[in-house]
Order: sequence, then structure tokens, then C-alpha cells
Amino acid sequence: MGDGNTNHRPISFYHYTLLCIASYPQFFYFVIHSIVADNQKYLEKILPPITDFLGRRLQLSLHPNKVFIRPHIQGIDFLGYVTLPHHIMLRTKTSERMWRKLKERVSQYRTGDITESTLSASLQSYLGVLSHANAYRLSEELKNQFWFWLKE
Repeated sequence: MGDGNTNHRPISFYHYTLLCIASYPQFFYFVIHSIVADNQKYLEKILPPITDFLGRRLQLSLHPNKVFIRPHIQGIDFLGYVTLPHHIMLRTKTSERMWRKLKERVSQYRTGDITESTLSASLQSYLGVLSHANAYRLSEELKNQFWFWLKE
């Protein structure tokens, strides 16, 4: 595959051939690896073979405090987003931080600590973060609040 990561082939083969899992999300191989199923007993059943395979073939181990089996309706929390079965949401803490930081940037602009172009770049950056989630309404609220803060 030419990406420099040769360890992903055995585990992809293992998922596809031995566990009969044709599709599964993968983020940064071996850092975050999620298998989604609607049957908890099935997930509990395949965990030992996966653990054994990782140890035997790849000399890797799963962190005991970072393996979770939970309802798919709770989503997969990763990099500031929560991926749910039919949409992607911004994590609550990420949203709170975004509002706080943007308000701080407006205050910095008012005092002359940053330029208008820097302020605009901050807004565009946050809108870019929101563009990766199903957050149209939130992005509209952010733009409206931003202009309100500027006019205060």
C-alpha cells in the first residue's frame, strides 16, 4: 500500500478473513480501532481472539483500561467529534471550548492585541471544524453570535 505502515495488512486480513468483518472504521492503525456490532455477546466473543492475534503476530497488546464495549448509540468519541450511527456531532467539551476561545479572540481584537485578519482566521478555523460534523445550525449560531460580540 506504500504508506510506510506495513503492520496494517495482517490485522485487516484478520478482520476480513477470520472474523468475517467486511467493514470497520480505522483511525491511526493501532491507536484507535473500532469494531461496531449490534450484539454485545459477539463483541465479547471476538475480543480474546483479537487480543491473541495482536500479541502473537504483531507483538502488540491492548491497553486494559482503553478497551470499551458499549452501545453503538453512544457513538465513538474521537478527536473532538462523536461519530453516531447516522451522523457526526461535535463533542460537548469541544463546542464549549470553541465558544469560549472565540469570545476571547473578539476581546483581544477589541483591545488591539490581534488584527481583524487574525480574528477572521479564527472564525474560519472554527467553521472548518464544524464543517466535518452535522452542525449547520451550530455554525449559523456561531456566526450570528460572533457578529453580535463584534457590535457590543
